[in-house]
Amino acid sequence: MASIEEKTVFKNQTFQTLVVAALGILMAVNLFNAIFALSYISLLPFAVQATVLVLVLTKDKYAKSSINIWSILLMVGSGFSLLGKIIYLTIGDNVELSSLFLQAIFLSIGIAVYYYNMETTEVVSMPTKGTNRPPPP
Repeated sequence: MASIEEKTVFKNQTFQTLVVAALGILMAVNLFNAIFALSYISLLPFAVQATVLVLVLTKDKYAKSSINIWSILLMVGSGFSLLGKIIYLTIGDNVELSSLFLQAIFLSIGIAVYYYNMETTEVVSMPTKGTNRPPPP
């Protein structure tokens, strides 16, 4: 008897590799900040990224949705940060241009990940082998 299981399928393996690499790098940065800079709030994005990474690596049916949520959080967070830095610039305060560009890059990455996830990732139903029961007498 076969059962149906839903799995996430990445049509573009380069995209999957880049998502895994980006999550790994961001997790390392957040863990470093939590341990060495004593920024324990960094554990929150670390937990989100770790969850998304596990779902992607296991190709769970929720991997596509979790990548979308993660990329939206990345866009919203960096977008608000970018907006705040631009407001500071307009009122004449000093803002490091490197942090301004970094937030613009994160915003762009969030948009690209969301777009490519929608275009190259899908959730499909796959039959799985179940245990065959003997026919009833």
